Amino acid sequence: MELHLETFDISAFVREVTQMIGPLVEKKANPLVVECPADIGSMRADLVKLRQCLLNLLSNANKFTDKGTITLVVSRQLSVVSSDTCSTTDHGPRTTDSIHFTVTDTGIGMTPEQMGRLFQAFSQADASTARKYGGTGLGLTITKHFCEMMGGSIRVESEPGQGSTFTLELPVLAEAPEAEPHRATTLAVPTPSGNGKRVLVIDDDPNVHRLIERTLKDEGVTLHFALNAEEGLRLAKETKPTVITLDVMMPQTDGWSVLSSLKADPELAKIPVIMLTIIGEKELGFALGASEYLIKPIDRNLLILTLRKYVSDGTASRVLIVEDDKSLRDMLRRMLETEKWIVDDAVHGADALKKIGMQIPSVILLDLLMPVMDGFEVLAELHKHEEWRRIPVVVITGMDLSQADRARLKQHTEKIFEKGTQLQQELLREVRACLDHYRVHGT
Repeated sequence: MELHLETFDISAFVREVTQMIGPLVEKKANPLVVECPADIGSMRADLVKLRQCLLNLLSNANKFTDKGTITLVVSRQLSVVSSDTCSTTDHGPRTTDSIHFTVTDTGIGMTPEQMGRLFQAFSQADASTARKYGGTGLGLTITKHFCEMMGGSIRVESEPGQGSTFTLELPVLAEAPEAEPHRATTLAVPTPSGNGKRVLVIDDDPNVHRLIERTLKDEGVTLHFALNAEEGLRLAKETKPTVITLDVMMPQTDGWSVLSSLKADPELAKIPVIMLTIIGEKELGFALGASEYLIKPIDRNLLILTLRKYVSDGTASRVLIVEDDKSLRDMLRRMLETEKWIVDDAVHGADALKKIGMQIPSVILLDLLMPVMDGFEVLAELHKHEEWRRIPVVVITGMDLSQADRARLKQHTEKIFEKGTQLQQELLREVRACLDHYRVHGT
């Protein structure tokens, strides 16, 4: 990768990053405290890579903190640089101005063993943490690499249960290494289609353009391509595409900034955006308004399925949520409506049966413990009607199920999820599977 250095105001940069991360920390009720002197001045660095580093650290702090506090302190300090890291002098150590970005959280913290694996690619703290919090295990590896490219470093301090502190230390004036020669790039030419559907691909990698072109060649869509953010925003305004695929890591202006610009434009805000990236920051993407988030290398079949959701003419699927807990009911509604599904809800079993009688849903999310009529009774009523019997049912429950309970449920349900677990992605996958089966087989 290359450095694209520019001089920018540090205080303005910090305001931009904290505004970008704002929706994410608000969602988890983690106050973000920012300490950055207004007169801290400017620095010369790769703005896109530094923004990604800081977003990675803030996003991680938010992910591992629940109703705690996240603090970002930015300071200018005098640092000592040893002679073996500096090619401009042969006179031993020297001093230079550096900028420190320190992110502190009050979250779960880490053991020394966990910190030892922290910057290894595709490595999580441990298996249980990976299952609960997710991620690709690349964010901190990339952050460390970007810091070192700019002549800086990253260090961490942490204690289990006491939170963590990450510090980025970067020179005020970064120096770019000698760049490798640019390879020639070519762009696919848009080809008209008969159905009027348009896909705009914004990515600085021509290989991604060619991959998507090959993937969608039989889908009857018109493809438009942009190698950078400026061209992408221009084409978005000109073509008003049906869907946009957007890379996160691009030079000059990154995907996060493009996504924010798209969602701030009333003419473009409703266009679905699919993020394509090697960096596992789904929550940040969704908080900023992304519709989908796919990790590179891109799975061709997953890409087709994802794009078909937005470029096909199929009818929307209807999901019925049967849950007496309003907060959980609202959370499920928001989650499913983000996936472009039509959502109905019911506060208990009797209410659910009334709504099913009015319109049969494609799938039912069912709580077991409810007043008036519980989930077991709902399943029994569904089984009495031949048409209702074919509706896929996904049970979500907080009760401790006995073997007898599970046996009763097994013959009537697709899947059982326990409340209190990290069920969002699992639940979405299960609902999608039910809906796909429903569309194909009708049963």
